[in-house]
Amino acid sequence: MTCHELRLYFEDPLRMDAEFPREAEHLARCTECARFAEARRNLGDGLRLVRESAPKPSATLEAAVLVNYRRRVTGDPPLLWSRTRRYTVLCWAAAAAAVLALSAVLRG
Repeated sequence: MTCHELRLYFEDPLRMDAEFPREAEHLARCTECARFAEARRNLGDGLRLVRESAPKPSATLEAAVLVNYRRRVTGDPPLLWSRTRRYTVLCWAAAAAAVLALSAVLRG
């Protein structure tokens, strides 16, 4: 096994976490690949800890994310607006209503 083949092995999302004899043999001979494999294992362990320590999202959040993901895949704009955008739209709507009310008062 070459260094390149070993790195491809670690890039394979379907690989098993257990070492196979060919990989173990190469890692025993190649210190650079052994460091690479150890770094990848540490990264994987760290990511698992982060995933396990994160709180479970609410069903509402999961549903909203899924809806927006599906809309993005189909090319539709996302449904959710940020609070800032909603606030801006409401401010402009209130300002427009105030101008219309003021013009109606001044005409009448």
